[in-house]
Amino acid sequence: MSEEYRCTHSYLLGIPPDTTAKTTPIQQEITSLLPKDKKIIFSSGDNSKFLPIGESNFSVIIETIFSIEQDICFVILGANKKNSFWKQLKGRYKDNLLLLEPLPYDKYISCLKKADIVIDSFPIGGGTAIIDAINHNIPVL
Repeated sequence: MSEEYRCTHSYLLGIPPDTTAKTTPIQQEITSLLPKDKKIIFSSGDNSKFLPIGESNFSVIIETIFSIEQDICFVILGANKKNSFWKQLKGRYKDNLLLLEPLPYDKYISCLKKADIVIDSFPIGGGTAIIDAINHNIPVL
C-alpha cells in the first residue's frame, strides 16, 4: 500500500530495533541541541509518515499548538530537511522547530526522554514512538 498510494518504500522495524540500522553521523551530542527553556514536543517516524495526504496534514497540528502556546519546541526525528514541506515549516517557526534525521537507538531514546509530550507521526501513525514514550513514562497524545 505504501508504494502504491504514498510512493514510498516500507521496511520492518524490529522491537527492539536493530542497532546496526543506517543512521546519520552525529556531529555533537543531540540533547545539547534541545532548548532548556521550552517545553519539548517530540515526534518521530519516516519522513513519508508526516507528508500531507489531502487535508490531513501534520503542519496543522504544529500551527494549532503554536497558536495556543509559543514557548515550545517541536522536535521531529526522521524529517528530511530538503523536503519543501519541512523547509516551509522551518522557515516559519525557525528555532521552535528542530528537524533531525534518523539517529542510533540510544541517541533516539536520549532525545525522547527529554520530551514533555510525544505525538505520533501524522497522517500516518507508526506507534513505535508511542510505545517507547509509554515505556519511559512520557505523556503521549
